[in-house]
Amino acid sequence: MSFRSSSKLLSLVGLALLACAPAACSSSDEGPSTVASEINRAAARDLPWEVSSPEGESVVPNVFYAEASENEQIMPLTIDGRHVIDRLVYPTIGNPNLFVRSENGESFLTVMRLEKELLAHLSPRMEPAGNGGLMRLELTESERDRLAFYLVERGARAAATDSNGTVSPGPGVIAVRPSALIVHVIADDMPEPFKARWTVRALFDREAMKAVPAGLYDVRMEVLRDGSIATAPNGSSAYEAHYNALRVFDRPLASIVNVTDTQVSVGTAFEDKTLAKLREFVARVNASTDPTVRDAAFITFNGDLHNGGSPEIVSPSAVANTYRREAEAILATLKELRLPIFLTLGNHDGYASTGHAPALFQSRIADFFGASLHDAVDDVAKRAEWPGFDWRDYERYLGETKNQMGGKHVDIFSGAHVRRPATTFAEGWLPVDRAQRNMVLYDGVHQWQRTYGPTYASWHFGKTRFVNLDSYDLRQHRRTGWGMYTVNYGGGLSKVQLDWATRELDRAEAASDDVVLVAHHDPRGGHQGKDYPFYFEQLEYTGIDQSFGNYLGAEVFGKTFCKRAPSWAQSDERKESCLHDGLQEWMRSDPDFDREDDGRSWYSGFAMIDAIYKHPRVRTVLLGHTHFNSLEILGAGDALVPSSVRLDPTTTASYEVANPLRAHSRPNHPAAAQAIATATQELAELDKAAGQLTGRGLEGDARELVVLRLTSNADLTDQKQGGRAMYGFATLGLSKRDGYDAPQINDVTFFINDGGRFEAVQRVAIDRRRRIGNAATDPANPLRGLFEGFGE
Repeated sequence: MSFRSSSKLLSLVGLALLACAPAACSSSDEGPSTVASEINRAAARDLPWEVSSPEGESVVPNVFYAEASENEQIMPLTIDGRHVIDRLVYPTIGNPNLFVRSENGESFLTVMRLEKELLAHLSPRMEPAGNGGLMRLELTESERDRLAFYLVERGARAAATDSNGTVSPGPGVIAVRPSALIVHVIADDMPEPFKARWTVRALFDREAMKAVPAGLYDVRMEVLRDGSIATAPNGSSAYEAHYNALRVFDRPLASIVNVTDTQVSVGTAFEDKTLAKLREFVARVNASTDPTVRDAAFITFNGDLHNGGSPEIVSPSAVANTYRREAEAILATLKELRLPIFLTLGNHDGYASTGHAPALFQSRIADFFGASLHDAVDDVAKRAEWPGFDWRDYERYLGETKNQMGGKHVDIFSGAHVRRPATTFAEGWLPVDRAQRNMVLYDGVHQWQRTYGPTYASWHFGKTRFVNLDSYDLRQHRRTGWGMYTVNYGGGLSKVQLDWATRELDRAEAASDDVVLVAHHDPRGGHQGKDYPFYFEQLEYTGIDQSFGNYLGAEVFGKTFCKRAPSWAQSDERKESCLHDGLQEWMRSDPDFDREDDGRSWYSGFAMIDAIYKHPRVRTVLLGHTHFNSLEILGAGDALVPSSVRLDPTTTASYEVANPLRAHSRPNHPAAAQAIATATQELAELDKAAGQLTGRGLEGDARELVVLRLTSNADLTDQKQGGRAMYGFATLGLSKRDGYDAPQINDVTFFINDGGRFEAVQRVAIDRRRRIGNAATDPANPLRGLFEGFGE
């Protein structure tokens, strides 16, 4: 029997849903006369490379994030022989969809990147959907030739989610048909590699979803041709499935689980402290009878899913395969969760390498270990994911960059383009010739984008907009190192992401949504809640000895060393030198590229702080990175960056250089006098810029801002609770309070992993009308009496 993917009426209704706000879409009177204006409104909201849901969520800020041309590297990114993410770019395991049946105007959306040839046998026909660059797509389909979608319950995974063949509806497998298919017009100025595929949105409205029970589902897409899965132009099978990508609710729920800093390492001494603890977390969440866990809506994650290696992983064969091996273990673990999880990228998730291995492995002695760089990449040379890869070209590149081991200085964060905030491809996507780019051995951001989803996005739940940031948005050559040995691991945002985030906050203000910002690093800088607004400089990577010294200084010897601090570290009560040797919280401007039009440095941390100041709907910030629990509550007029803390550029610069461990991280170990002069100038400029923000009050008459950091799930924290290492997870309670009509995060319950039992330590109410300083400095903070060790 022949049928359309959507009738004319359902197409129109679907388009209206696509374009309007939930309240406007609740009326049954929505009709064809309003479709054109609604489509134009949708196009005005999204840039040509963005996709928002009908509810206004910015689900895919960059529809090209999983393109092969944007993830070129030598080492493979596949898991079990396939790319986890290729054509179905939303929803994914790390960027799922929430469908609340009780909400008016709610819809389920998928976004695909499909080769034109894949749909040719379905006689695609398109009609303009207004003047906004969107087209309505209709296909001639039958049971044997069609674009098929399935929602799969956990018990049916073997037969459906993981199947290499076609899938049929049955127990645990629900076929759903889209209410509308929408295609983006391919613009003339779109980069050529992107033109080979259409961006296709499949919208499933309330009618299409009415037979889907509440529950958690895998989402599977197939292109069928003559009863079999079609073969794509590149020879791959045109099907894709993502675990735990959709949760259907009958009504909103009242709690969220939060976990962070799992730092999964495999086959190393860290495995028991990291991967084993992630598995314990998944088992505990799945079996919990605690109502805040059992009845939670979803899980938020604050970064550092991966570790990117461990201290003993240094051989090329191990380093080159680290992210893929970690991703295999992580995906196999996370897919067993009974809650959807929104994943945030942290610094350990984004390390990269140009392939400059330690000298030991570049000599014949490497044969003793069986692990030269040539051996590590030779077996993938013929099937490299970087098209046209040749070892001779790579060897030539290594020779070109032997004195610049971190890579060529190119204004690329990830992919093949210099990005600029803009409204057109011609202005916002500037291609860089392959010969001018770095030939990377691996990049953790590439593995992330092919395994979990986009590096930043937003989602709605009730009247709350969650804005998920990638705070390790440094340029690729600043993220390089060897394994986990790198020199820049603090926070940063590109101007493109900042532009997106600011527009998200503007939309929240217009819609009266509360905002929860989720990120890994604190844009205020400092160290463990103190010494704002100190930012670390972005260094040039010069080899493993440099970053190994950095690691030893910060993680191994630092605390003992500073307890016995010599005179140069005792010159003031803050012991700034030791403080600055610790965890990098945020980075200074990139010395090559981060400049304003007048030549002044541009600081992404200050730009993000400014955005928080200006947007009163930002009411909660969730952070990770420091491996300890902390809480701050601020209100209208309060300073996010205290004016009582100001940098002393000359003194601080001398600390950075006088401390031998920090000085060792500087390239070529420059003479102290020149290094101090350079650092002083940088810090003086930073201090002047900070003066625009320090002491400034939060805007908004009824402003409330909760800054909440959560401890690591891995056994990598120094914070204690009753003498036990305080690692585990937390639950966040959503509730309404008197005088405020939207649910907020108004309590947190801490769970400690005590031998895999995860007992609840305590529930702490968050009274947003109080003023609570960080526990590192405020004796009245309730967490100060609950936990020991805030970096004092």
